[in-house]
Amino acid sequence: MSNSAAFDTENVSTDFDTASTAHSKELTSAPSISAQTCEAAVNTSIVVKTQTTPAQISRLLSASLPAAPLRTRQNLAAIAPHDIAEFTELVLADNDIAIDAYIELFRAKGVSVETIYLTLLTGAARQLGSLWSADECNFCEVNIAIWRIQKIMYDLKPAFFAEGAAPVPSGYSVLFAPIATEQHSLGTMMAAEFFRRKGWDVSSVLPIENTELFDTVANEYLDLVGISVSGEAALKDLPSTIVALRAASLNKHLCVMVGGWVFSADATLAEQMGADLFAQDVRDSILRAEKLVSCARDASNRTDNKFSSVKARTHVQARM
Repeated sequence: MSNSAAFDTENVSTDFDTASTAHSKELTSAPSISAQTCEAAVNTSIVVKTQTTPAQISRLLSASLPAAPLRTRQNLAAIAPHDIAEFTELVLADNDIAIDAYIELFRAKGVSVETIYLTLLTGAARQLGSLWSADECNFCEVNIAIWRIQKIMYDLKPAFFAEGAAPVPSGYSVLFAPIATEQHSLGTMMAAEFFRRKGWDVSSVLPIENTELFDTVANEYLDLVGISVSGEAALKDLPSTIVALRAASLNKHLCVMVGGWVFSADATLAEQMGADLFAQDVRDSILRAEKLVSCARDASNRTDNKFSSVKARTHVQARM
């Protein structure tokens, strides 16, 4: 597992969850984690290293909240690095009350759900990856913590959509998926919610094999596929995966977007892999994706018109 992963959302990468397969238009239920995943850890008495102290819980629950909070969408700075570190401790500890209180503390201060997504949740996921890389957390601890972050996203989903204008269908469609070798999907899950709020028709899949992606694009017309890659080891499969996606797609002008920390250091890497777009910031990536898909549709229309024109001339010549 890498020290971070997935679609970058605010120049912050997020880690991914589970190797199970699912395909859906909506996140209709809270994320789950297999009990078997952690059975060995429980049987060997592995204990979460970071515990929430009574004093910490008391402070969170009794925090003085402003009577008339200032609501603003551009308040990323309202969450400081030490807040992310403290929240990371909370998701590693088994105390849902403290976690909920921490989230509500920021919301009562006027911090938007969008900011909580982009700064607090993604920042915590990034720190979890760092702790894993440094062997300060085990596999079970990190996966349970990521599951808690996903559950927070699910719980905040109504408020997240309420912050924006009512989604107006864009007519565009996108499939989000981590490459098959990835273990988590928090980044794609978050990107999907942002695109859905902008009116995109969003599907997602957590493939065990990349052939599941090929089957999906072969049976469903899609404008865009977003693939997340968190580790350098997965890059070796990416170029062939993108080529196979384009070949299998019903849309012969399929656009491909990639995301993940591995692309941040080299602006040309996404293009080298055969992708059309690197999603470094989820909000900016929506605007760029819309332009990209619009251009692809124009190209498709020109191709179709040219084909129709040639076919018509051939038909006329055959009758002469």
